[in-house]
Amino acid sequence: MATKIQTPVFTVADVAPHPNADRLEIVQALGWQVVCGKGLRKAGQKYIYVQPDSIVPDEWSEQWGVKDYLKGKAKNRVGQIRLRGEPSFGFIVDVPIHPHTYAWKDGDDVSEYFGITKYEPPVKTSCGDAEVACDLFPEYTDIENLRNYPDVFEEDEMVVATEKIHGSNLRLGIVSGE
Repeated sequence: MATKIQTPVFTVADVAPHPNADRLEIVQALGWQVVCGKGLRKAGQKYIYVQPDSIVPDEWSEQWGVKDYLKGKAKNRVGQIRLRGEPSFGFIVDVPIHPHTYAWKDGDDVSEYFGITKYEPPVKTSCGDAEVACDLFPEYTDIENLRNYPDVFEEDEMVVATEKIHGSNLRLGIVSGE
């Protein structure tokens, strides 16, 4: 099962121009591409990255000015959008100026501080026969995004990837004699 959402502190390494817009720039945030307003993010500065599938409390989304760009009925879920043809995954915000935030360093997860949680999609049943979850059968379909681990593979490392294209999944077991 995937881990909880992360809201890491990071330092911007590089800010690149947007190929299709004069007032936008592209920042790489820990393996994720984020489109930002020109001049808002500077290389060498520390920021907070809010990644896709984060649920952001209204207090913060309104303070950061992103409420209208969020997804879902409550307009509180971070997603991926395209800005002038370039994908943007999540958003970047300034580290708040507060005495205890000065101790934050690159890699610190500050999701608890902001009350940011992971979006859990509603359970969809199919064929009317889906059983409730059982702790003895761990869910394995909630797979981490590779962008969360940009250095997981080494140069020239052999990698094999498989994908289940179609069909259904069935797991059987005997639990307490049933």
